[in-house]
Amino acid sequence: RVYFKAGVLELLEERRSMALQAAATAISRRYRGRQARRRFRKINRLILRAQAAFRMKKHRLVFVRLKSAAVVVQSRRRAILARRRVESIRRERCVTTLQAARRGAVLRRRFLVQRRAAVKLQALARQRACRRQYLNDL
Repeated sequence: RVYFKAGVLELLEERRSMALQAAATAISRRYRGRQARRRFRKINRLILRAQAAFRMKKHRLVFVRLKSAAVVVQSRRRAILARRRVESIRRERCVTTLQAARRGAVLRRRFLVQRRAAVKLQALARQRACRRQYLNDL
């Protein structure tokens, strides 16, 4: 057993009590600090996710607008090319029709010339035959 002077024990008990109080306060402070940091990190993560989602939505909207604009530009370009192709095909058909008509006209003219020549030859041959016949009949 240990014996103390009067008042010393109270002083030591008071210091002990203050030391325990300080230790309990430190433990409580650290626990509350850790809890506060955890809550902060959790809230911070949620805020960052919300901000990222907002940015993603904003960028997605810009992307969708640009994509639809690109689709419009591409479709208009394809329409222009298709019209050019159709015009080229029409022009080609017209040219082909004109060429066929010209060839037909040339061939018809040649045919008429040859037919006139044939008719003339036939007429001359008949004329000669008729003249012989006439001369023989006299």
